[in-house]
Amino acid sequence: MSRRPKSEVVSLEDTRRAKRAVLFLAATMSGANGHSLRGASCPISGLKYFAGPRVDIAVAADGLPSERGILAWVRHRQTTCMIGRLCRRGEKQALLIDVYLFDGGIVALTGYRLAFSQDGQRWLVGGAEDPVALRLRPEGPIPTVSAPFTDEIELVAAKARADEQLAAFLES
Repeated sequence: MSRRPKSEVVSLEDTRRAKRAVLFLAATMSGANGHSLRGASCPISGLKYFAGPRVDIAVAADGLPSERGILAWVRHRQTTCMIGRLCRRGEKQALLIDVYLFDGGIVALTGYRLAFSQDGQRWLVGGAEDPVALRLRPEGPIPTVSAPFTDEIELVAAKARADEQLAAFLES
């Protein structure tokens, strides 16, 4: 994931969208209100803990922290962490997400996108070369290697559905 320099000035609108995107991402897993995580070791502003799915979630408005900082945070907290970045896809906003899964060790999955299937299931999917998809459930992101979509057309439609719902939520 490309990292924007932290020296750029962030608009209030970007900050608002980032906070709303955190709520949207948590809602995909039925996450209720998040609890703010502050402290000297917190790698990114706006990081919140959602107890339902047991996940720390943030969407960066001012550039992403170093990967070393994120890994240290996940190791310290011993919980999964999802860090996103909003980007433009034509007229709509898309959310690119890095997932740091913790289960005794840390697995980093980068550059994932939201995809919503016709039957209401919600996924994080990588590129064509990424065999792992993550199903977004109330327990948190569940990795699977079984293909959630039958073909590329269905996958593109699922990503478009997710982008449309995200855009509607961000603008509401």
